[in-house]
Amino acid sequence: MYNEIELMEMARDYEAMERVALQDAEELRQFRSGEKMVPPANMNHAIWMLCVAQSYISEQRWELMNTIKGKEYA
Repeated sequence: MYNEIELMEMARDYEAMERVALQDAEELRQFRSGEKMVPPANMNHAIWMLCVAQSYISEQRWELMNTIKGKEYA
């Protein structure tokens, strides 16, 4: 059985964990809505990743068009 001091400490810990969870949820909501952005640590790497993603998407688009139309688009 817990004494009164231990129960009060557990209640404080629980309240602190709840506050952190609410802050995390609010931060996640801000990221998803676009209100808050994280600047990339290495801009050159971020630009490279964007170029690779664009290249991949364009290749997939052409493959999809060829499959749908049944033609070769060069």
